[in-house]
Amino acid sequence: MISLFFSGVGVEENRRSIAAWSGIVAAIITSLIGFKELTGVNLLKEILGKPTPTSAAAPPAVEARPPGGRSPKFRTVSIEFRGPCDKYSGCNVGGTFRNYGGDGGSAVIFYVKSSHLKWLLAQCSATLPHTEHLETATVECNANNGHLYNYMTNYTSGIRLQAWVDNP
Repeated sequence: MISLFFSGVGVEENRRSIAAWSGIVAAIITSLIGFKELTGVNLLKEILGKPTPTSAAAPPAVEARPPGGRSPKFRTVSIEFRGPCDKYSGCNVGGTFRNYGGDGGSAVIFYVKSSHLKWLLAQCSATLPHTEHLETATVECNANNGHLYNYMTNYTSGIRLQAWVDNP
């Protein structure tokens, strides 16, 4: 096994390869955990196939539905930059969303993109609180990362904001 691992490749190259794969695995796990935080769906549990323990005394949890069985359905009323964007501190973004479905909450992801909408520069997410039918909710968050910094350092063209609501 050791001769196969080291055959034809130096020890230092193997260490770099192991470090690179460790970084890739860590990034995948971090993405899966972030997805769970955003949507509530645990993809890591689905991938690993570990069943959750259940108690015979307690019935399984049932997702509560609003009266009429309708899920919330938010639509964008408005989105905006909340002040100037800065290459160091990012962009404060926000929006107002109206619930056209049943009572409940959801999540929204804000995307800061290049003016031609080809490059995703930064993103952030916010939780839409429990909102009744036809009521509105206003949320905000801060979008910032290295792509936004590089874009604002190297280009003079503008940036645009998009939002996507993750309706259940």
